[in-house]
Amino acid sequence: MINTTQSNETLKPEKVQQPETIKTVDRKEVEETVSDGEESESDDEFQVDKPPIQLRVALKDHKRTVTSMSLHPTGNKFLTASRDYTVKMWDFHAMSTLLKPFNSFEPAETNPVREIQWAKNGAMFLVATSSSQAKLFDVDGNEAAEFIKGDPYIRDLRQTNGHTGGLTNIKWHPRDESIFMTSSVDSTIRIWSLKSKEKNKDVIFVRSKEKGQKTPVTSCCFSPDGKLICGAGQDGVLRLWNYNGPFINPTMQTIGHKKEPITSVQMSLINSHLVSRSMDGTVKLWDIRKFKDPLSQLEDVGCYYEESNCIYSPNERHILVGSSAPKNDEPGSLLILDPQTLKIQDRLEMPSSVITTMWSASLNQIFLGCSDGSIQVLYEPGKSHQGVLLPLAKAPKSLAVDDYDVLTDALLEVPPDEEAMRLDYRKEKERRQAITDARNRTRPENPYQEKTGKRAATNMAEHVMKSLHKLETRNQDPRAEILKYAKIAEEDPYWIAPAYKNNKHVLADTVYEDESEQKRDEKRRKQ
Repeated sequence: MINTTQSNETLKPEKVQQPETIKTVDRKEVEETVSDGEESESDDEFQVDKPPIQLRVALKDHKRTVTSMSLHPTGNKFLTASRDYTVKMWDFHAMSTLLKPFNSFEPAETNPVREIQWAKNGAMFLVATSSSQAKLFDVDGNEAAEFIKGDPYIRDLRQTNGHTGGLTNIKWHPRDESIFMTSSVDSTIRIWSLKSKEKNKDVIFVRSKEKGQKTPVTSCCFSPDGKLICGAGQDGVLRLWNYNGPFINPTMQTIGHKKEPITSVQMSLINSHLVSRSMDGTVKLWDIRKFKDPLSQLEDVGCYYEESNCIYSPNERHILVGSSAPKNDEPGSLLILDPQTLKIQDRLEMPSSVITTMWSASLNQIFLGCSDGSIQVLYEPGKSHQGVLLPLAKAPKSLAVDDYDVLTDALLEVPPDEEAMRLDYRKEKERRQAITDARNRTRPENPYQEKTGKRAATNMAEHVMKSLHKLETRNQDPRAEILKYAKIAEEDPYWIAPAYKNNKHVLADTVYEDESEQKRDEKRRKQ
C-alpha cells in the first residue's frame, strides 16, 4: 500500500504474493523506468507477453465497489466508476504522491454507475447507469448529451425510441466513432448514433427461451471488426446477430450457462473465439463456428457481482478473470488463464474481491477494481512505463506553513469564553428537549391491555377502563330496579301529590287553539 501521509520518507509499493522472492525497487529504479518509458516510442501492444505482476499499489477514493474502468487512448488519464454513484477522473501526470483523482461527479443522482468507456479519439466518454438514459461527457467531465428515455406505456418495445429500464452495458463501435450500443434490463439492445439523441438507430428485442417472456440483457459486445453483436441474458443464453440485421431472430444462439445471469462476454481479436462468464461460477470458451458446446470451461470461480468481467490480454496470450467472495471483507484473487484451455497459469491474492480488470498495452500495467472501493495497479519495474509510476517517482512535497491544519487561537493559547460555552450548552440542551417533546407528542398511545400486576395507570385510557370495571349497574335489570320504589312512592307521595295540596286543581276547558280545529276533530269522530 502507498502511505498517503505527507512525509519525507520514500514511498514503496507492496509486493504481490508470489512463490519466489521478489526484489523491492527503490525510487531510483522507478525514476529510471519512467525515463526509459518516455524515451521509448514503440508501444506496440503485441510486444506485451508476461503479465506485469511484480509490484502492486492501491488507489483509494471510492467508497463502494468499483464497477468499471476505462483508460484514455493516450494513457495519461483513466476513469473509474462505482456503486457509490460517482465517476472519478485520474491524471497520472498531475497526480501527487497522495494518489487522488482530480475530478469526481455523479452522472445520475442516486443511480449506481454500471459502465464507462472512452471514445477512440479521447475527446469524450460514455456513461451507463442504472437509469434508462445513456449520457455523453466531454474530456473535462461536463455533460455533452443525454439520450432519450423510452415510453414505458408502449407494449411493443421496438416502437419506442429509448430504453424503459436500467442500463447494464455500453460499448463504442470498434470502427465507427459515431455509433455505440447499450443493453438494458428491459430486454432490448439499442444501437445509437451521436447525430441523433432523440431516436435510436436500431432495436434488438431479446426474447427468452420461455414463450412470451422477456429476459434482461446483462452483457453485450461488438466483434473486433464490428460485424457481429453478442448479447447475453439473465436466462444464461448467448446470442449473436449480424450488425446489419435483420434483428428479428438471432443468427446463432446457445444455452451458455445454467439459467444464471451472464456478467461478461468478450470476443477474440485473432480468431473466432468468445469467452463468457456467469454468476454460476463458470468461465467458458466458445468457437462461434461451432456454437453448440464450449471448447473448455473453468468452474468454481467466485462471481457474486453483476459487473464482474473477463478480458483478453493485449496480445491474447492470457485471459484475466477476477474472483470475488460473498462478503466485502473477504479476500479475492486475480486468475490468469490460458486462452485455449482456460487452465490457471497464475493466481494472485488480493485484499478484497476483484470485480473488474483492465490491462493497458501502452503502459504494461494491470488495473483491478475491487469491492472495497480501491483500484489495485500491478506493474513491473523495467517493463512498465509511465502510468502510476509517474506519481510514485515524484519526491514527497515539503510542507509549508499553510499546509498545517492548526488553529491560530490554539497556538496563542487564548482561553475559551466560558459564558459562550455555557450558552451553547444551554441551547443544545433546549434543542434536544424540543426534539424529545415533539417526538412524544406525535407518538400514539398504546392500546389498553388488562394488567395482572399491581401497577399504577400509565395513561387516561387505562384509567377509564379500570373505573368501568368497578361499575355493577351494567349487570342489573332496569325494570326491577324502578319497581323497587313503587311501594315507597304510594305510601309516601313526595314529588306530585304535594304540589297540588294547597292549590286548586283547574283543568283546561279546551285544548284547541281555534274553532276550525275543533270542528275538524268532531267531524273526524263522527265518521
